[in-house]
Formats: sequence, C-alpha cells, structure tokens
Amino acid sequence: MSEKTFTKEERLRKRRDIDKVFKEGKAFKGAIFNAYVLRNSLGHPRIGIVVGRKFGGAVQRNRIKRLLRESYRLNKGLVGEGIDMVLLPKPAPHLAGTGRRAGSGGSKGMSGRTRRTVREVNFKQVEEEFKKLITRIKKDGDTAGT
Repeated sequence: MSEKTFTKEERLRKRRDIDKVFKEGKAFKGAIFNAYVLRNSLGHPRIGIVVGRKFGGAVQRNRIKRLLRESYRLNKGLVGEGIDMVLLPKPAPHLAGTGRRAGSGGSKGMSGRTRRTVREVNFKQVEEEFKKLITRIKKDGDTAGT
C-alpha cells in the first residue's frame, strides 16, 4: 500500500465506530477543527470526518471534507499506528471572540458572513492545524482507550 493513498481500511465508515470515538475518545481542540482520538487494535490509523448542515450546502460541506481528507492523506505518516480519529470542523474559526454567533443571521443554519468565512479557509491553514493537532496528540501519549 502506497504511503500517499487513502484506502477504505483507513476510513471510519460505520456510525457506531464514530460514536465510539466521540464517547470514549479524547478531544483535542484546534482553531479550525477539533479531533477526537481513540486507540484501536488494527495496527493502522482510521479517520472519520463529520460536517453538519450548519456549514451550508453540500458544496461547502464537501469542500471542507476534501480539505481535511487531503491534509490527512499527505501527513498520515505523522499520525502513528492504531489510532481512530474523528475530525469535526468548527463553525466559524475566524469569528471567535467577535460576539457574533453562528446562525444569528435570522435564517436556519449559519449566517452568510459565517459561511463566507468558512469558505475562506485554505488548504495550507488546514494542513498546519492538522500538524499541530497531531503533535499535541503524540505529546499526550495516552489517547484514551486501549
């Protein structure tokens, strides 16, 4: 298996696996997204990405998922063996502390301003955030579970 591929075996595909990571795993907070991590006994990492409807339509949600998947694919050598990871993007990474809440624009879901801000996040920012979180996960050592 090539180092730069992203195979089915590396994906968390079942809801019960993702729920287990949320319930039993350890959370690592980042500026753009959070990572929930749990050890597995498979000998290889698996990743799941959860993007809710509050991020906009399918185009916006799929863009966020593509950015996170590609960041993982290019840096999976840093992740380590036997880890299940669920990535959960934050609704408005650049609006933190502005007093503006996501969805306060009067319509269902995120406001137009928030949605535009999420679109402005580029791959380099996502990749840097991913590397920072992986470094924190490795420093922690005990990523919950066995």
